[in-house]
Amino acid sequence: MCDCPKGPDILVVLLSVAGAILILGLAALLVWKLLVTIHDRREFAKFEEERSRAKWDAGLDLDQGVTAGVALVDVVTAWLWVRKEPPARVTF
Repeated sequence: MCDCPKGPDILVVLLSVAGAILILGLAALLVWKLLVTIHDRREFAKFEEERSRAKWDAGLDLDQGVTAGVALVDVVTAWLWVRKEPPARVTF
């Protein structure tokens, strides 16, 4: 008879490989989440700083109603219609 050593247990090898892949995948996801969180916090801080420095125009009167905006559109439309030049005549 041959005194060959017994081979490795296949179940142990498969579970070890699957566990290693799972642990590496989770570690990669955690690192990615950490990097995204750091980036998002920096972007949000920059946004908040820009928002605090913004100067808003308080001259807009929201109580004037919708009709004022419609009237302005009508005036501009009429002005553009009056300024329109007749089409050039093309002769052959």
